[in-house]
Formats: sequence, structure tokens, C-alpha cells
Amino acid sequence: MSGYVVTWTIYTESEGDYKVAAQEVAQRFFKERIAEGEPESACVSGHGDGGRKVRES
Repeated sequence: MSGYVVTWTIYTESEGDYKVAAQEVAQRFFKERIAEGEPESACVSGHGDGGRKVRES
């Protein structure tokens, strides 16, 4: 089996900061368990930041 890195970009507007915007997008497009950062789901990085990898652009 081959490994791949898959990324996608979603433009959104939010009244909050970049973390709020990321959470809003996650809740809109991902299954609930992924949006909530369930361990070993797509939105969990394993870092000490609660598992969310979010970057400000």
C-alpha cells in the first residue's frame, strides 16, 4: 500500500479568529467525530494542541 499526503483548501469567512473559522468548516464538511477531533480521525495530528492542526494564512 502506498502512502499519500492529501490536502485541500476551503475559503470561508468568519466573525472569529482562524481557529473558529477552522472549527466552523470542520463542522460543515466533516463527520461529527472528525470535526470534534476524535483520536485517530482526519483532524487529529497527535500534537499537544488538542490534536488540531490549524494554520493562519
